Amino acid sequence: MMNKILFVFVILFFTSSCSKKKPPIGNYVGIFKYEYPTSKPELTVWYKITESEKDYLLISTTDYAGNSSYGGDTLYKKNKKKIEGRVPIYDPFSSLTISGVRKYKLFGKYSITGTFIETIYQGGNQYQYLGTFEIYSR
Repeated sequence: MMNKILFVFVILFFTSSCSKKKPPIGNYVGIFKYEYPTSKPELTVWYKITESEKDYLLISTTDYAGNSSYGGDTLYKKNKKKIEGRVPIYDPFSSLTISGVRKYKLFGKYSITGTFIETIYQGGNQYQYLGTFEIYSR
């Protein structure tokens, strides 16, 4: 009987602590790999999550040292593990829209993985590129 009570307590503890975790505030790296067109090189963007709440994240681009730089904060909407929204990049004529899932790794590491669409505005025209991404804590 005691083993059953202990087992139920352990299960409740782990399920309640895992479901309430929010992405930690701090510095992140985003790696964007293009699938269409395949000739476009991989894009690396440095980020900082400045606010992490139940329903949203605020994120901005940074320099390598983690100081806020080009671009402002962007709102993410989260639904359980799913995260969607726009992320800033260093190009003012381009925007990235992501759709991904959040994951926790060992030692408190956090990542978001999924797909993205980059929209580029050039000469009055709009172009879209597709690919996969991972944004992970440093």
